[in-house]
Amino acid sequence: METLVQDLRIAARTFARKPSFFVVAVATLAIGVGATTTIFSIVDGVLLTPLPYPEPDRIVRVGQVSTEPGRIYAMSYLDFKDLQARNGSFEALAAARGTRVTLLGRGEPEAQLGAFVSPEFFDVVGVAPALGRVFTRAEDEDSAAVVVIAHTLWERRFDADPSLVGRAVTLDGMPFTVVGVLPAGFRAPEALGQGGTQLWMPISTIDAESRAERRNSMLQGIGRLEAGVPLEGARAELELLGGQLREEFPRESGEHHFGLSPLFRQTVGSIATTLTVLLGAVGVLLLIACGNVANLLLVRASERGREFAVRAAIGAGPGRIVRQLLTESLLIGLAGGPAGIGVAWSGVRAFIALSPGDVPRLGEVALDGGVLGFAFAISVATSVVFGLAPAVSSARARANPAMDLKDGAKGVTASRRHERLRSGLVVAETSLALLLVIGAGLLVNSFIRLNQVDVGFDPDNVYAMSITHPEIDGADQLTVFYGEVLDEVAALPGVVAAGATAILPISGDSMGQRLAFEGRAPGDEGYPVTYQQVAGDYFQAIGIPLRRGRVFDVRDGAGSPLVAVINDAMAGDVFGDADPLGRRFSMGEDGLRDGVFEIVGVVGDARQASLVDAPAPELYLAYAQAPRRSMNIVVKTAAEDAGILRAMRERLWSVRDDLPVLRPVVMRQYLAGSVADTRFYTWLFVSFGVVALALALVGIYGTLAYAVAQRGREMGIRIALGASGRAVVTHILRQGMAPVVLGVGVGAAAAVPLTRVLESMVFGVTPSDPATLVVAVVAVLLTAFLTSLVPACRATKLDPISALRDE
Repeated sequence: METLVQDLRIAARTFARKPSFFVVAVATLAIGVGATTTIFSIVDGVLLTPLPYPEPDRIVRVGQVSTEPGRIYAMSYLDFKDLQARNGSFEALAAARGTRVTLLGRGEPEAQLGAFVSPEFFDVVGVAPALGRVFTRAEDEDSAAVVVIAHTLWERRFDADPSLVGRAVTLDGMPFTVVGVLPAGFRAPEALGQGGTQLWMPISTIDAESRAERRNSMLQGIGRLEAGVPLEGARAELELLGGQLREEFPRESGEHHFGLSPLFRQTVGSIATTLTVLLGAVGVLLLIACGNVANLLLVRASERGREFAVRAAIGAGPGRIVRQLLTESLLIGLAGGPAGIGVAWSGVRAFIALSPGDVPRLGEVALDGGVLGFAFAISVATSVVFGLAPAVSSARARANPAMDLKDGAKGVTASRRHERLRSGLVVAETSLALLLVIGAGLLVNSFIRLNQVDVGFDPDNVYAMSITHPEIDGADQLTVFYGEVLDEVAALPGVVAAGATAILPISGDSMGQRLAFEGRAPGDEGYPVTYQQVAGDYFQAIGIPLRRGRVFDVRDGAGSPLVAVINDAMAGDVFGDADPLGRRFSMGEDGLRDGVFEIVGVVGDARQASLVDAPAPELYLAYAQAPRRSMNIVVKTAAEDAGILRAMRERLWSVRDDLPVLRPVVMRQYLAGSVADTRFYTWLFVSFGVVALALALVGIYGTLAYAVAQRGREMGIRIALGASGRAVVTHILRQGMAPVVLGVGVGAAAAVPLTRVLESMVFGVTPSDPATLVVAVVAVLLTAFLTSLVPACRATKLDPISALRDE
């Protein structure tokens, strides 16, 4: 230990004499360590840390399954009750359905995320209330109007008043008695769509008609396995129970298959692949940074040739020199650790702030002791490992100290071993940097293609907001209400069209039906289609073009013949080249409503799910013929209007002053937000690529600049013998670019298999896209050439007489 302390003191004094080297080495290492620690902390919080529930490995998602592995779908209330009563694998089996509710009283109406849950939900997630209790099975069976609220809502809206328990709050115009407050820090399972949920109500308070239909798959199942029950055993039992239900209810459950998946897997989903790719990318960045540090240590060791020769001459063996150089590397690592943690602290905050929201469990990410230990460990380990080769090489180069002393401090006989190591590091750094540049190029290419997708509507000067009438349920009353709303917003100055829709484009939301067309066989199971209700001048407001026929108007009231509008995708899929106008269909016994609909118009395809998914068959219904409580009000203005959303809100409140106004949307921004995750990861990769290339270029420049300085005598002789400046530059560039070209070749070859990991992150381009590969290779070669040109041109300015005299 005493020897180590002594070596550290010597190392500190050495760095104090040349602090610029120490600062550059520490800063370079801090960049690599900081970036790696940032992503590792995200990976640790999202992928490595267990879910925040007791024995989380026993918690699973339960529901319908399909041929697509790992996907769990919703199930009906009746199916849930049957599975709950018949299974023997679960300690508790629960169901939930997310919703939005309007909290009235105590200020403006406020929309809250809520959930209808069965009483077993609290047992499954293992949470006990901080105040009061959760609702009971008896209350659920009686459809009691009770509610459990989140701690954050209790503090913010109700000033943490303990007397709230037992009192009533108004939700969607109905009184609900608060029976409990959940503890601070409780997070409902994000896999159930309950991230941010503030209120939990009995599942039996969902309307009885929805619960009575076995085909109405509306509930997300979640269960806690009995201790000792394996996943496969529980999965087999669910498949067996599904078979029983298919036999008992062939018409309603003929296609129902049930399965399960661990809650953790359902929570992290595909983000696990994305984060793993990011961790690999920053690992590459760390290797490049470490390569730069190793290159710096090699250069510094070469400059200290005379010092090591003196030490060797007075009896210091190679081991002693290696130990001293490793101690210096260790000191760089010890300083790089805290500096890297500082970079990581800022990086984690930036990641959380800028993340588009597709990363689950971000609230659980923290730079805890384990992450800090990881940062110190990789800082020290990489500095020592990458300092080992320069140390050993320097010790071996001191085999003839007398010759080193004779050569002097300039080191004109610098070790060939050092030169080979420096060239090898340049090859490695260049190949690794090229991998990140290619990855960044693929994502940029993908992002450009994504933004060129035809969305099928015009988002310019379009604004929207969602409203829900908290009390009215009658169809006629809802139609009158939304008629008044649209009249008010249409009268606003600058508005050229106003309408309403159940689902905004690019929202990812959908509602499904099966249609039976006239002329189809009686046994036909029906044509599956997504649908939405629209009102007013919606198609004009959103900019979806009319292809043929007409859109809805005042003729299409509640008592009029039922009509529908379809999109191009549905027209082509169902009718091919035939004219769909006048064709008729019904929705079956369990459809949205009885009766026969006639197709009166065809409109263009608007992307409803996402920019990535091709337009699907879409059915539009006249609002007056299929009303619903919640709608999105959409207006088109003649020009951009920053104040239109505020004006819309005021007009809506003039219709009803307690009306909750939700999700104000500027459609152009909304469209940009739909690709926010792609934009975020693209720029993240671009940042990694730029930093990696910059570090590699620094390494290339440093290696070549040092080579030129060490070979001053040779350059002087060449110039004295008549070599032109062009010849000198060409000679140096040939030497400097040789390892770069080799590194580009290695990186390009490695990119072909390695970029396949980006397959799930790109759109409209293959991971082996040749154009992206060529552009990346040219970019790396060109920047490396320009970087190498600087020391090469500097060599032509050497005074041959001075160079020879110095040597």
